[in-house]
Amino acid sequence: MDMLDKFRRGAQKASIQATAFVKDSSSKVASGSRDFVQGFSLPSEADKAAKILDSFLGVLMLTYLSAH
Repeated sequence: MDMLDKFRRGAQKASIQATAFVKDSSSKVASGSRDFVQGFSLPSEADKAAKILDSFLGVLMLTYLSAH
């Protein structure tokens, strides 16, 4: 086997590994996106935001009242 054959075989092996890596990565990204979408609900996120805002306004109101 000459140097050119070794290079070709190495390149073919690298290509196969790269293809497998891309397919695996794509599958993981798709799965992660699907899990995120399934766990996301606008009403739930709005409720969380409302609770955060309520907490913030409560602290702000206590700070204002204690200063006056």
